[in-house]
Amino acid sequence: MQVRRDTKEYKMLMELLEGNEKPGMEVAETRLGGGKWFGVAHAYATNSRIIIIRIYTLGVRTSLKMINYKDITEVKVERGLRYCRIHFALQGEAHETDENAKWFNGLRYNEAVELLKFMNRMGARTRIGN
Repeated sequence: MQVRRDTKEYKMLMELLEGNEKPGMEVAETRLGGGKWFGVAHAYATNSRIIIIRIYTLGVRTSLKMINYKDITEVKVERGLRYCRIHFALQGEAHETDENAKWFNGLRYNEAVELLKFMNRMGARTRIGN
């Protein structure tokens, strides 16, 4: 999915980019697929990392997660009937319980696959795991 430039998340993203870093694609949670009701996350894949921005209701709280491609050891994609969830396992990360691993939900499967393809083109070592 192309990057939408008319969102609050995009404005935040522009402040977080470093040097020659450029956003290549954006995926967003879908509330119907399990995303949080009061803070849908947007993930931006750049040429060096994934930046996940979640702005909660009325902009009171914001959470950021930045994942460098070189730190990713495995990507777990669980496909549901209409939506899927995705988790990035990182080097040095303690084993997480299933409850903690479900933090990025409600993606359309084809968008998740496109995200992985983009990440692979940028040098990440990803594969779809079960």
